[in-house]
Amino acid sequence: MAAAGSGEGAQPLRPPQLRGIDGKGTFTHTSLAVRLPSIVKELAERLRLNAPGVPSGVIDELRRLADRIAADEPLAELKAPFNSDYNQHLRSAVAADAAAAATEEATAAAVLGGTKGEHGSALARGSWLSLPWWLTEHWAYRCILEIVRPRCGDDFDPFQWHKKEATDHALGALRADLPTIAASGKDLAPLIVRSLWGNRADLSLTAGVVTAEHHSATDAVLLHDDCAAAAPLLASARSVVWVLDNCGLELLVDLAVVARLLARGTSVALHCKPDPVFVSDVMPKDIPLAIEALRGCCKEGAAAAATLESAMAAGPGAAQLSVLAHDYYVSPAEGIDMPSDVRALYAASDMVVVKGDANYRRVTGDRHWSALASMAGQVAPWAPAPLLLLRTLKSGTLAGLTEAELSAGEALGPDWRVSGKCGVIQLVAAPRSE
Repeated sequence: MAAAGSGEGAQPLRPPQLRGIDGKGTFTHTSLAVRLPSIVKELAERLRLNAPGVPSGVIDELRRLADRIAADEPLAELKAPFNSDYNQHLRSAVAADAAAAATEEATAAAVLGGTKGEHGSALARGSWLSLPWWLTEHWAYRCILEIVRPRCGDDFDPFQWHKKEATDHALGALRADLPTIAASGKDLAPLIVRSLWGNRADLSLTAGVVTAEHHSATDAVLLHDDCAAAAPLLASARSVVWVLDNCGLELLVDLAVVARLLARGTSVALHCKPDPVFVSDVMPKDIPLAIEALRGCCKEGAAAAATLESAMAAGPGAAQLSVLAHDYYVSPAEGIDMPSDVRALYAASDMVVVKGDANYRRVTGDRHWSALASMAGQVAPWAPAPLLLLRTLKSGTLAGLTEAELSAGEALGPDWRVSGKCGVIQLVAAPRSE
């Protein structure tokens, strides 16, 4: 795993990260206590039904992992050599929580006459609920790989059936979208909006169950819209980094939009995950499969596929399409701790398009920011290039809203931050350091 870099100057004071112990009934608690074990159990059953070559011991170990998560057991260090670098993340988090717990308990003893602080005691456990959610959710997928890889091979993707099903289910919606995308003129705003709502479909949110429920944006609410400022910047960009999120409709739409950028002369670098994570997240081998799905979808899809393949083979002087899978994107590192090599790639681009909820959580550090906190001034002043965040809300961390936008979200009901119904298009144009 590449060494982490950091932003220029001193790091700003940051709020705490989301945790399962933030309270029963919170989305974070439910995600760890219920949704994450369900994802692992559903995976075990999917492998049992679809992959007869997978040893029964793998299925049994996955079920035991689900039980350990549900029981909120302390996390144990990973043993596989390919996971060795991840243990430092756990050690650092456990050490930080132990120090915080000692401080909280000392304060509680002074204030409450010797009674231990409940939160401090929970912090000291080092368990699935007590450690930062951003860490433990990534940890679950590293545990899955530790179970699967030694017996199924390094290239085995345990979520391949989920991804294929998501792609197959998306083709109907894609046929309706592609003519509009292909006919788009110089205004890129409609493409930005369509790319945003492609992010509604997320197999991590549905615990691995494929559904067409979120393919439409008819009931969606765009809370924050920086399209007017972002579209001209994207149109004038000569080089764009596009950080991918989910397979299925989102990837298919993103590739169609990227094909339009390539046709305009913009070179695009697709950044994705090197390993399976969050069920449906894109890996390099998913991209050719998606291009084939585009090709067979309709004539507009075939044209987009041809543009993508031509750009992959293009030489200097032409718009080029490249793919990068980096360990940063499957680690619990925050955006502020971005590795120096990724930072350099961002800095060399004119814009970085960041898709989806998990990538947004990385930008915010999955922290309890005020929804009114400035994205450029407080949350991501470290950004080495303009960031265009296209995210449907599926978790609690959020920043960059106005008071009116926050009120509009709250008026939609208690689950407005996590249902996937609301979206944001946020341009984070932090000043570049000279």
